[in-house]
Amino acid sequence: MKINAEDLMILITIGSGFFAVISFFWCIGLAFKLRAVGKRAARLAEFVEEEMAAVSRNLETSLTQTADQARRTAWLESRVRPGASAPRQDAHESLTPPSKPSLTEYRHRVLALAQRGFDANTIANMLGEMPGEIELIINLHRAA
Repeated sequence: MKINAEDLMILITIGSGFFAVISFFWCIGLAFKLRAVGKRAARLAEFVEEEMAAVSRNLETSLTQTADQARRTAWLESRVRPGASAPRQDAHESLTPPSKPSLTEYRHRVLALAQRGFDANTIANMLGEMPGEIELIINLHRAA
């Protein structure tokens, strides 16, 4: 059996056509897979954004609670005086911090928070002050 040039051309054409059809369907399959991966990535990105928003809300709540606790702790620490007897107050009044702390109490709060490892920006956020003022207090204390 001898294959002539005409038969060879027909076989090559049929083989090429078959290869083109298989390649076409393979590309269609890849396009569907790519679309599915894109949808999964979009859902994952949406999930991550929702989780990040939840974490951000939790962090904000924690920072607020930490600031409140730090204020109370600093106020209570400023009230503890070794060897001095404090005048008797009822329990409710003794736990209510003063509306405006003195400069010494304010400085003590800042330094107590700095000693606990908080940076100037965090302390400023906790106390509702400017970071430069907090840095000044900390740097003056270090220089003294």
